[in-house]
Amino acid sequence: MLLWTILGIVVGVLFIHSVIIRIIRKIWKFPIPAFAVTFIEGPHRRRVQPPKLVLDWMGLKPEMKVLELGPGAGAFTFPVAEIAGEVHCIDIQPKVINIMNSRIQERGFTNIFPVEANAYNLPYDDKSFDLVFHVACLPEIPDPVRVLTEVKRVLKDDGIYADSELIVDPDYPLASTVVSWAKKAGLEKISANGNGIHYVLKFRKSH
Repeated sequence: MLLWTILGIVVGVLFIHSVIIRIIRKIWKFPIPAFAVTFIEGPHRRRVQPPKLVLDWMGLKPEMKVLELGPGAGAFTFPVAEIAGEVHCIDIQPKVINIMNSRIQERGFTNIFPVEANAYNLPYDDKSFDLVFHVACLPEIPDPVRVLTEVKRVLKDDGIYADSELIVDPDYPLASTVVSWAKKAGLEKISANGNGIHYVLKFRKSH
């Protein structure tokens, strides 16, 4: 009886903590702090949101030129780079870019190019990329429609934008919310994979 009482208290505290964090994140949008990025790519996340499965759902193919927005410590960047021709990744935080540069050097990758930049003003030419993607990053940004408008600009005419979300993220949006943002930016959904725990949505430019 005591064990169940303690367990109930723990679950209740965790639930309240989660609710409070989600409320704060709804009011105050800010990037995941650089010191936390290395803690959010552990084995538990990989079991729930396996990089290989996510990349399959995104439609990643060899030789693609790819842009990742918000790479964190590279949980998805490095698996993408093992397949793609080039992977460019941007983050607004210099410390995140420093982490990425260190890991790239440690692992010997030569096709990953991190850049400190603002997602509202991507430092790339029009129609530059075959694939642009976010993983649990888009809803952290105060104006996602503005970002997706930039995504549309840098996508090739036949390019793909993919968004992957995980329910444990405090900023987790419903798939319908992401579809609405994308539609306002001139992107149309072409596929959806996954479930309420984690999903991948794919979009192309509206015609």
